[in-house]
Parts: sequence; C-alpha cells; structure tokens
Amino acid sequence: SMYWDTIQADKIHPALRFDTFDAAVNSGVGQAVRWLQRAVGTKEDGIIGPVTLDATQRNNPDKARAQMVGYRLRMMTQLKTWPSFGRGWANRIATNLIGD
Repeated sequence: SMYWDTIQADKIHPALRFDTFDAAVNSGVGQAVRWLQRAVGTKEDGIIGPVTLDATQRNNPDKARAQMVGYRLRMMTQLKTWPSFGRGWANRIATNLIGD
C-alpha cells in the first residue's frame, strides 16, 4: 500500500509498525511519523529516515507504542470534529490496542 511503503513499515520495529500505519491512513503520513518520532525521541520533521527507523529499534517498543498512541489520541480529542467522530476514532484505537 502507498501508506505502508511511504512510512517504510517493514523497517519499523514490529511493535510500532501497525499503529504507525493506522495513524498514517487516518491522519496522514507526516502526522503519524511526527507522533512516532516524538515517542522514540528523534527530531519531529515528519519524514521517516534512517535515524527514526534506528530509534524504533533501540527504544523500549512497548513504552514508545503507548506514548505514540497517547499523542495520537490527545491530538484527536482537540479536533473540532471530535464530538462527531471521536467515538469511532477512540473505538478504532482501542481495537488496535486490544488486538481484536
């Protein structure tokens, strides 16, 4: 898929791969990568590159995943469209976390 290839998902730590992909589809590649970068402590430029990819391998993946999903959810709650779409977005993220 365009999103999968653009974020180089095959090179992202497996624990972070799907959430980054889902965020890219839902909120755009640049925003998804910035959340990932914030979670792994790299420069937030929205561009996936070797430094970010390496950081996904070096950081605690469970902690980084929780932070990335937290940043995503926090931003979504601040959107004007949250009252209309928030329940669906929150359910989507919860399903990703639960895995069913």
